[in-house]
Amino acid sequence: MEICVTLMSGQAAWVRAQPESRMDQIKRDAQKALKVGLYALVNPSGTLLKPWNRAKEVGLKDGSAVTGVVRRVDLAGGRFARSFALLRADGQVVSWGHPSCGDSSRAQLQLRDVAKVFSSCGAFAAIRCDGTVVTWGDANCGGNCRRVQQELRDVTQICAANVPPYRPIIEAAFAALRSDGRVVTWGSEVCGGDSRNVQEQLSGVVELCATCSGAFAALRSDGRVVTWGEDREATDLSGTPLACRPNSDDPANPARRVARLFANLRSFAALLSDGSVVTWGCQIAGGDSSQVQHQLFGVKEIAAVDFAFAALREDGQVVTWGNPKLGSDSCAVQAQLVEVQQLAGTASSFAALRSNGSVVTWGQAKAGGDSSRVQDQLRQVQHIVAAESAFLALRKDGRTVSWGRADIGGDSSEVQDELRDVISISSTRHAFAAIRADGRVITWGSAHEGGDSSSVKMQLLDAFGIS
Repeated sequence: MEICVTLMSGQAAWVRAQPESRMDQIKRDAQKALKVGLYALVNPSGTLLKPWNRAKEVGLKDGSAVTGVVRRVDLAGGRFARSFALLRADGQVVSWGHPSCGDSSRAQLQLRDVAKVFSSCGAFAAIRCDGTVVTWGDANCGGNCRRVQQELRDVTQICAANVPPYRPIIEAAFAALRSDGRVVTWGSEVCGGDSRNVQEQLSGVVELCATCSGAFAALRSDGRVVTWGEDREATDLSGTPLACRPNSDDPANPARRVARLFANLRSFAALLSDGSVVTWGCQIAGGDSSQVQHQLFGVKEIAAVDFAFAALREDGQVVTWGNPKLGSDSCAVQAQLVEVQQLAGTASSFAALRSNGSVVTWGQAKAGGDSSRVQDQLRQVQHIVAAESAFLALRKDGRTVSWGRADIGGDSSEVQDELRDVISISSTRHAFAAIRADGRVITWGSAHEGGDSSSVKMQLLDAFGIS
C-alpha cells in the first residue's frame, strides 16, 4: 500500500508501506523522498503517531494521508557548556569541543531519530522521538545514565545543574521530566543527581530549573515548588510564600501561583501568574529582591547572570537586582531600557534588545557590558546569545556582530566573511557557532571548547542534509 505524507507547505510524497510497517520507518522513507527532516507524523484528527505504532494499528491503509512535522535543526550548547552538539535535520547528532563530551562516537549508534539535545558542563543528554534518552560525556557530569536507564521513558524535558566554573572539579547532574509528571535524576550527587529524599513530592511536575551551585527546583501543576541538591541557600524555601512550598497546607491562590522558574549561579526567581516575582537563595546573588519588589509587576521574562537577575516587564521596561558590581547596576542605561524585547546575560553583564533593533548593554565591560566598539553595527538585531564573557547578535540581514572578550568569541574577524545569511546562533562557555541558510556551520572562539570544528568539518557542511 501507499501512504501520502504531506507538509504544511503543501509538498507531498507517496511512501510504500505494509500494514505491519512502523511509523518510524514510514517517517524515514518520507524524509528521503521529501529531502527534509521530520520530527513526527500526525493523522488527520491531529493525533501524534508514536514511532512504534504500526500502520494497521492507527488505521492507515492504501491511500491514507498523514502530515509530516518538519524537524528544526538545532545547536545545543549554552553558557556553561564546553562543547557543541548539532542536531541535524535527519535526527542525527554531531558533536565537537572539549574532549570530555565533544566526542559522541561511542553513542553514535543510539543517536538516531533525536528530538532534542541538552547539555551540562561536561556531558550531553539527547531525547529521542520515542521518549528514551541517550547520554555521552563525563560520567561525573551526567554522561552515564545506566543506573536509571529503565526509568527514562516518555521523557519530555531535561535540565542540568552544574557546579560553578571556578571550582577545581567539574561536576554536574541531569534531571529528566517524564510525560507522567515524574522526575528522574542522575549524575553527581553533589549537584542533585540523587533526588530520593524528595521523590515522593516530585509528582505532577511541569517544569524543571537549576542553579550552577548544584541545586534543582521543580514546578508542580499545583503551583508549588520542590527543591533538592547540596546548596542549602538555593534549596531553602522558608522565605517564600507558604503557597509555594510542597509541604504547606496553605491554599494556593490561582492568581499567585508560580508560573515559571529561573535561576542564576546561586539563586532562584519564580515568576507568578499575576506577573510578580518571588526569589530565594544567596541574598547577594539575587536571592533577595526586596529592594525592587515594588517594581516587579507585569513581568513576562527573567534573564540571569552569575550573581544578578534582570526582569523584563510587559511594558518593555527592565528591573535589575543582585550584586551591583556584577550586572545588577543598570542606572547608567536605565533611560535607554524602554521597549525591550529580549534580555541575555554573560557571567557578569546584560544585553537588552529593543523593538527598534538596537542593543543596550551594562555590567562588567570586559564581559560584554561595553558594546561601544560595535554599537554602530548593532542595528536591526533580532536575537542575542551569550557566552561566559562575550555576546553574539544576529541581525535581520543575516550578518552577525560579536563583542566582549576577544579570545572566547568576542572577536569574529577571522570568520567574518563566512558569517553571511546566518539563520541561527548558539554558544558554549568560550565559543560561538552559527548556522547559515545553506546548512553550513561556522565556529570561532576557544578551540577546545567548540571554536575549532575542523574534526567534524565535513559533517558541518550541510546541517539540513538527509542521509
